[in-house]
Amino acid sequence: MKGKAAPPRSYMWFFLGIFLLAEACLIGLDLYYLYGQHGTVSDFLFDWGIVTGIILTLVLLTYFAVRQILLRYMDSEERFRELAGLLPEGVFESVDTGLLKYANERAIEWFGYTAGEVEA
Repeated sequence: MKGKAAPPRSYMWFFLGIFLLAEACLIGLDLYYLYGQHGTVSDFLFDWGIVTGIILTLVLLTYFAVRQILLRYMDSEERFRELAGLLPEGVFESVDTGLLKYANERAIEWFGYTAGEVEA
């Protein structure tokens, strides 16, 4: 096998966006509550600190759990491609429109496609 595959960077940015959106909602709601209850700045900071810790913990746990699932999926797909490449038969995968998504070397040979015509 080649080196370990890694999820795309956009995956990490997606979770960072979720965290920032949750923080913006938290600050807005906390300020609204603070204004309505005539609270103090220390009340706001205490609430913000507690809830930020909870949000950060949940986002990080979700990030690492989903990352692990994604890595397993990528590893499984890589093993499939390696095994399909070893078969003495043509193996291909296509989408509903008929566009080839994957083809092993034998299928490319048999059907006369070029490697560029198959989506990687």
